[in-house]
Amino acid sequence: MKGELLKYYFANIQQNLSNVKEYFQPYLVEFRDQVEKTKFEGKVIYVLDFLFILYLLIIALLGRVFVIRINIMTILLTFGILTISVIMYKVEPSKFKKPFSLLLDFSPFIFIWLSYDSLAIVQEKLIYPRVHTTELYTFDMKFFSWMFRGLSPNEWFATTFSSLTVDVVFGFTYILHTVIPFIIIVLMLIGKDRKNIRFTVLSFSIVSLISFITYVVFPAAAPWYIAQYGFDSPSPNISYSESVTAGLSRIDELLGISLFHTVYSFESNSFASLPSVHAAYAMSAALCSYTKWKKKSLIFTIPYVFAILFGAIYFYHHFVIDLIVGVTYSLIAHFLTKKTVKKANNNEKLFLK
Repeated sequence: MKGELLKYYFANIQQNLSNVKEYFQPYLVEFRDQVEKTKFEGKVIYVLDFLFILYLLIIALLGRVFVIRINIMTILLTFGILTISVIMYKVEPSKFKKPFSLLLDFSPFIFIWLSYDSLAIVQEKLIYPRVHTTELYTFDMKFFSWMFRGLSPNEWFATTFSSLTVDVVFGFTYILHTVIPFIIIVLMLIGKDRKNIRFTVLSFSIVSLISFITYVVFPAAAPWYIAQYGFDSPSPNISYSESVTAGLSRIDELLGISLFHTVYSFESNSFASLPSVHAAYAMSAALCSYTKWKKKSLIFTIPYVFAILFGAIYFYHHFVIDLIVGVTYSLIAHFLTKKTVKKANNNEKLFLK
């Protein structure tokens, strides 16, 4: 049964990739020919390039609506990178030697996210029957309840400590976990530091890959699920997208907005508690920043990492064990990236030019 589900899952991924290739192949060829024929003068950015990128974006969004279930945010991210890639090619052709150089640098990360998004297709068949609902809660109770008067850390914050000010400050920081890495990369772009851009992208790609594999191998319920549904297995007849927002929904109610609900409505997998990608990305951002800016970065990254770790517990999104594993994955990814880059220094062909 599991073999058939995995076969069905990978067949869907293959079909998705085939659909994407079929849609975009003629347009990419046309764009490549157009770029090759255009004579670039100085740092002028032609309107034609962006009209063409906009055209491709519209085609991609139509494909998202009518053909394949790819997260719209992933599509927008991809085309944002494509746009910046063309800009950097024209602004700094000595370092970005092709129109798609930056896009190629990002290609591992984009491919991993596209694959993860496709989980939404088979979530009910592949994930729901195997969700672990007790193990993480039991672990936190066994090792950390003594510090929280016999409660889990999540339960203690929910019943003992709650503040609207804390909600707002840490809530808006918490949803930046996918934004901060790109801010770091933009700062590196301003410095035209392609070497560290590659390092950062590779590090985040590795931590994303091992995290997403864990989600498939060990799908686990988050604290918000335990609080609302107990330890029962999830039902395919229930939509959990409304519940994923958890404690962050308080901010939407307080401010009369739907920001956090909208952000979490894009979630491809409702049972991705272990590891905490929030913790993994925050730690990776800190490590990559330190690689680039050394001690100067610590004044920003230390408070940021603390805020993310605190928010994950406070908003009922993760258990403590999720944070520990997320940070560990980040350290592993950073180590593997350094090893890979060291080899790349001896073999320039390891990275696409």
